[in-house]
This record gives sequence, structure tokens and C-alpha cells, in this order.
Amino acid sequence: MKKRVLVLSICALPLLANASVVLENTRIIYDGGKEGKTVKITNNDATPYIVQLWTDSGNTHSRPGESNAPFIILPPSFKMTPNSVQTTRIIYNGSPLPGDRESIFYFNMVQVPPVQQNQNAMAVVLKNRVKIFYRPAGIAAPGARALEAGLSFRAAARGVSVTNQSPYFVSVVSALMNCTGNKTKLSVDMVKPLSNDAHWSATTAGRPGCTIDYTYVNDFGGKITARAKIE
Repeated sequence: MKKRVLVLSICALPLLANASVVLENTRIIYDGGKEGKTVKITNNDATPYIVQLWTDSGNTHSRPGESNAPFIILPPSFKMTPNSVQTTRIIYNGSPLPGDRESIFYFNMVQVPPVQQNQNAMAVVLKNRVKIFYRPAGIAAPGARALEAGLSFRAAARGVSVTNQSPYFVSVVSALMNCTGNKTKLSVDMVKPLSNDAHWSATTAGRPGCTIDYTYVNDFGGKITARAKIE
């Protein structure tokens, strides 16, 4: 039997979001004050799959068995029967992490379909990768609008500079700068906690008094819109 393997990343290809084996959430918040985090995985298909899980610290090309993140996953691999639900446990291994802010890691999942014997086949292995936000025990979950309250914006030659005074990562998905009716799209990125080195670039300069309308993601994966004024 000849078998070829094709690995496709769900996070890179939105059209594959209807994969048969799916995670309950689009992000994982790990509370450092608890002994672990349970993640629910569902197989919505009438086909069995082998599922492999691992974590990484930012290497998008990591593979099972190459985890360098401070977590243990139990179980790290298992077979999912058709139309079933499986829970897995993420456990922090105690490696030193900052206690005054969140740390970010990544949770990887691949689903491997069965391949029939004695025939040519291509095994399409779907990979899903979501963020793990490790939140130290001394930091409570952010209240409503707490994430945007920590952000401030300063005028820059091309766009704006962003300061985050909160201990939380802020995942921003889009932003528009509005200067006297002229709207410019900003190139955004996730803003690190307790930082002042983020830059959202644009084709024009930001100016004091202009406003920014942006959308960010909360703990539950919901998209929240906010408005701020450039200093």
C-alpha cells in the first residue's frame, strides 16, 4: 500500500474550520491558582480518528514529542470513536514563569484519519493550534472592558504606538484610525502585557485627537469593539 500524508493547518486555512474533530474553545485560559485545565474535544464525524496533542512555546513547526512548553497533557494521544467526546487535562509543570503578567504558549492538536489497507491513499492530517494564556494565581480574570482600559495610543510617523498597562495579553483582530473623517486601516498584532513597544502601522501618520476603532477577543472568544483617542 502506498500512502501519502498531507498536513493542513486549520489556523492557517479558515475553510478547514469544519474539521471533524474540534476543540471546545478557540483559546485556553490556564488559571495558575488551579491544579490543571480540562479541555473538551468532540468528534462530529461517523469516522474514528487518532488524535495527538502537544504544546509549544512559539514554534509553529513543532511536532508531537517536541514540546518545550511547561505543560503536561494527559492523555497526549488517543483514539476517538465516531460521534464521541473526549476530555484531556493540561497540567502546569511548575517551571518558573512571571507572576505579575500572563505568559503565552500554544496547544496543538492533529487528527489522523484511518487509511484502508491494500489501496493507494492520501492521509489528510488536520492540525489545529490555539493559544494558551497562563494566568498567574495572583491575577484575577479581567472584568468587562478591563482589557481596553489598559491600552493607550500615541501618535507615530506611520500609525500609532501602543502601551498596555494591564497584566493581560490583548488579541486585537482589526483596527481603523479615523482622522477628521479619513479612515485608515491599521496593521494590528497582539499586544503584550505591561509593555510599551507595540506599533500598529498604517500608510499615514497618527495624530493626537484622532480616534481608533478596534476589535479584540475576550476570554471566551467573543469579539468586542472599542474606541480610543490618540494622545
